[in-house]
Amino acid sequence: MEYDPQPPFDAGSPEGAGPEVVARFAQFAEATFGERIDESIARTVSQVLERRAALSDA
Repeated sequence: MEYDPQPPFDAGSPEGAGPEVVARFAQFAEATFGERIDESIARTVSQVLERRAALSDA
């Protein structure tokens, strides 16, 4: 998920923030959540899909 505002605020996407900021955020996220942000997103998406499948089976 991202928020990409118009100028003069140009850091709402990874492209606008630049590689240094993206790398710092990735380090922060890993230290905070104990896993890489892409692993966290993948785990969360998997959990949501499992819940949806369980609801549709009921």
